[in-house]
Parts: sequence; structure tokens; C-alpha cells
Amino acid sequence: MRIFKLTIKLITTISAIIIVCIIVFFSREFISNYSVRFNMDNIQLPGKDSKVLIFSPHNDDETLGAGEFIKKSLKNGAKVKVVLVTNGDGFKSALQLDYFNLFPKENDFIKFGYTRQQESINALSQLRLSKNNIIFLGCPDGGIAHLWSSNWDNSNPYKSNFTQSNRSPYSNSYTKNAIYSGESLVSDITKIIDEYKPDYIVMPHPNDRHPDHWAVNAFVQYTLTYINYTPKKIWLYLVHRGDWPTPLKRNTSFYLVPPKKLTGIGTNWYALDLNNNEINEKSKVLQSYRTQFRTLKPLITAFERKNELFGECPNPTIEKFEKSDIKITAEKQNEIITDPLQDTLSLEISRDADISHIYAEISKENNLHIFLQTDLNIDKFTSYNINMILFNKGKISKFSIKFKDKKLMLRHNSSIPITTTYGGIKYSVYSGFIHITIPYKDTGNFDHMFINASTSIENHTLDKTARKMVNAI
Repeated sequence: MRIFKLTIKLITTISAIIIVCIIVFFSREFISNYSVRFNMDNIQLPGKDSKVLIFSPHNDDETLGAGEFIKKSLKNGAKVKVVLVTNGDGFKSALQLDYFNLFPKENDFIKFGYTRQQESINALSQLRLSKNNIIFLGCPDGGIAHLWSSNWDNSNPYKSNFTQSNRSPYSNSYTKNAIYSGESLVSDITKIIDEYKPDYIVMPHPNDRHPDHWAVNAFVQYTLTYINYTPKKIWLYLVHRGDWPTPLKRNTSFYLVPPKKLTGIGTNWYALDLNNNEINEKSKVLQSYRTQFRTLKPLITAFERKNELFGECPNPTIEKFEKSDIKITAEKQNEIITDPLQDTLSLEISRDADISHIYAEISKENNLHIFLQTDLNIDKFTSYNINMILFNKGKISKFSIKFKDKKLMLRHNSSIPITTTYGGIKYSVYSGFIHITIPYKDTGNFDHMFINASTSIENHTLDKTARKMVNAI
């Protein structure tokens, strides 16, 4: 009998331990989530008569990232305009599922684009934003990064893989028959900002992995610098970052917190808290994007959380004239970009292609020093690319530098308004660093530098940093 009682007691104890372990295991994520949220500040909403301009790459991003921000800003008496950069017409799998059209033609994609426009109109009307405050640019879905990197000039437009057009085929585009080029997109953004003069700009985060998203950020940053316009505040929202938000499903008891890899590397994160009614309201508004739900429901509903998330990335200022050429090294005070390490599976294997930092400094001799640092040694099979745009009172110079196997190559993608020079660039390689020196005669007295870096093997990109605008004034 005593043995039986001891056995029961042992089983009870073991069961209790197992239950406690299960509770601890599942509460760990909950505790971590709440801890991160309470270390973030609350966002300050725009006040009465403030002007807010929101850039959305696709029809739904404006609500995923900033739906309640829009409604609360309007409630505060602010004015809000939303710019839909593309019409999301290239989401082929959604078109096939919703319309049972396995082989859609060009006109099917255009019709789908109009449908997605109406979804945004319906959703935003529920947030009290009128149709008159929605601007459709009609840019190519899936093509914004191409406009940035390959199809800048009007003379070399991008052709949509879906509508098969190199101009906007939409009758309600901000610029009728707008050319699919970087030049044309900058022109549209410039006109909108000049006419509206926003106090607040809301746009995608530069570390968003979707090419349309990071490219929209790049175009807006470029335009603001080019026209010398500084809003009161720029807020950034994140939509695409691997399996984020975690867990990738609806969870209204969780906060929307930044990915761990994007904390502590240059973004200050803020929260706009939502009560239960506001969460349910956002959920209802998101259902207006009917064409997206069959394929993207886990991602869309994962934004139905206890807050909306916004980032702020202050521009660093480059170190100038403190040291001579021979004394400049990569160090904390001249660090301008910190990139997450091992944020993809391939980078866990290819550590020599994993960029960790970019450093920049101008010497007493007025030469520009750039350092690229990787997680391991520089590899002879990997291409290391540094892309810079230098702004100097309306004049623009672009340097695209490719380094591979101790060879330095210079490239350019555009003739207007970007020019490229080629003389006198020096380099050195040591450990996990590439040190490039660009002489003053090639850079001039620039005011700002827009820079990023990437690594690749045989045209397959392995790592890519966010683009950073660096002040040099």
C-alpha cells in the first residue's frame, strides 16, 4: 500500500513538473512580447491641421501598416492623403484563385488592378478617408526596384511582366500615361510633395524585404533630398520580413513588436496602442481587401494586434576633417550602417558574404573613405558592391563600385540626372574589411550621401543592407 502511495505521489509530482514546464515554455514568448512593447515609446500622433502623406507600395499596405494611424490622425483634425504607388495588379496567384483564370491576359491584370483600387477606396472610407484624398500613381507592380536600379531614364522604361506595358494603362493615374521609369516616379513624388507640403510622411521601412517596399522608401528619400524638403517627422512601417510578425497568425493578445534582428541597429521603434474595439475595427477594414485573403490570410491577420508599429531612422552625420588619410580606420564613431547578421539561411553558411557594417569618413585632405565589413574574411568568389548617390546643391553623382577577387570595377545605370566619374579610386583589403578611398576631385563638396551595400555570387544576391541617407553638412 505504501509503495502504491509513493508511486501515485511520484506520478503526481512528475505531472506537475511537466505542466509547469509546458506553461513556462508557452508563456516565454508572451513575456518576451510584452517586455519588448513596454520598452517602446508611444507614438505622437499628428495634431489639428497637420498634413500627413502616406506612401503605400500596394493596395493593403496602407491599412496593414497605418490603418488606425490614419483614422486617429483624422480624428485629431489632421489632413491625410494616401499615395498608392502600384495597383497591385501583378499578384497572379490571387487573380487565378479569385477569378478561376489560370492563364490571365494583359487586360485581366489591368482589370484586377482596378479591383484592387476599389478595395483600397472601400477600406479607407471605413477609416473616414475620402476617395478625393487617395492618389493612384499606376506604377508597375513588382517593378519599383527595377525603376530604381535599371530603368531610371525615360529613354529606357521598364515593361511590366503583367500588363505588358511600359506606361501606366490606368485612366485615373496621377500622371496620365506615366512612363515606367525612375525619372517619372521622382517627378510624380516631387509634384505631390510640392503641392501638398506634408508635415508628416509615412512610408515603408528600408529593411522591408519586398523589392517594391524598400524601393518606395528609396524613391521617397531620394526625392526629399533632391528637392531639399524636410518634413516634421518621417514614420516607417514594416510589412515583409521573413516569417514576421510572429506568430504568423491572428493573435489579438499579442503586441506587434519589431523583429529581433532589427532592434538596436539604428531604428527607434514606437507603438500606437489599440483597444479591443479598434483591433476589431482594423480586422473588419482588412477584410475589404478580399482579393488578398485566400493567399495572404496568415500574414494579413497577423497585423491584428494590440498596436501598430512605427520606426524612426535618424540620418547619421559623416565624420569630417578630423584625421588625415593615413590615420582613418573603421570605428564606432564613423559607423553609418549596421546590418543584421545571419538573417537568412544562406548567410549562416556564407559568413564571408554577410555584411555587418558600413563606415564612412572624410579626411583632412577631403577624400571620402568607405569601409565595408563582413562577418568573416573577404572571399575571392564573392562580389562586394557599394552603391552611393552624392547630392551637392542640385547636382547628383552616382558611384556603383563592384569589388571581386582584388579587382575594382565601376558601373553606372543612368545618364539623367545622374552622372558618374571614374578616376583615382583606391582600395585595400584586410581581414573582413574592404577599404575604398574616393578622391575629392570625384566627390566634390557633397551635402548628402545615399548609400547601401550588397554581396552576390554569379548574380545571386546573398546580402543587402538598407539604404541610408547620410548628412555631410
